[in-house]
Amino acid sequence: MTQNGFSLDLNLCTGCEACVVACTIENQLPWGTSWRSVDGFNTRHLPQAPTYHLSLACNHCADAPCESNCPALAYDKDPDTGAVLLDPERCIGCKYCTWACPYDAPHYDSTAGIVSKCTFCQHRQVEGLQPACVAQCPTGALGFSEIGTLPGVEDVPGFPRTPANPAIRFVPSRSSSPCEAAAAVHPHSILPALPQRASSKTSFRSEAPLWAFSLTCSFLVGASTTSAGREWLPGPVFLLLAILAASASTLHLGRKER
Repeated sequence: MTQNGFSLDLNLCTGCEACVVACTIENQLPWGTSWRSVDGFNTRHLPQAPTYHLSLACNHCADAPCESNCPALAYDKDPDTGAVLLDPERCIGCKYCTWACPYDAPHYDSTAGIVSKCTFCQHRQVEGLQPACVAQCPTGALGFSEIGTLPGVEDVPGFPRTPANPAIRFVPSRSSSPCEAAAAVHPHSILPALPQRASSKTSFRSEAPLWAFSLTCSFLVGASTTSAGREWLPGPVFLLLAILAASASTLHLGRKER
């Protein structure tokens, strides 16, 4: 299987977000949303620490967590490009992939009730063109090719290596080592204040149906176990509660009819 991937030269990326706009326009996404984002490191330009930007989209991992955690089997890996592709006709909008992805690449569309993500611009590759974000990068910071031919390293500060094996390479900053320079400066002077608790990808309100399903099932299992042959819970009541629990579990889905 061929595995293509992105490359990013930290010396050339200016954080202009032309790639973000190109992604939005090319894929006809709602204005203000994109499958690519740009994050800055040391945006205050402190002299002892490097300043660079990370332009990131889906990394089309070799061992993609989104694919392995999709209960609808909506994800598949293209053997010709290595792209991790999502079939919108199979997606049920459960959002499990958004929880599993360490890079927040899948995006849930509340209007459509399904998830969407970067596709490597497959329609452009068929025509022999580069992905839109790469083609519209004014400095040439973004590259795209077979992963084995890309220059650079697998991880930089702000993008740690993970078991997912992301298909992306970075050309580190030539001016200084980001790790060594950043270590010379107190981290609180570089990064904005972080909340005491990390933000969650889920909320009780959005996942209340799953809570109801889990608690009801636990109750039914416990009731059937402790009855020990006695009809502690009548059969019709047991069946009714089981049906209600199963029905409630679908309420968190974006496309319940699937």
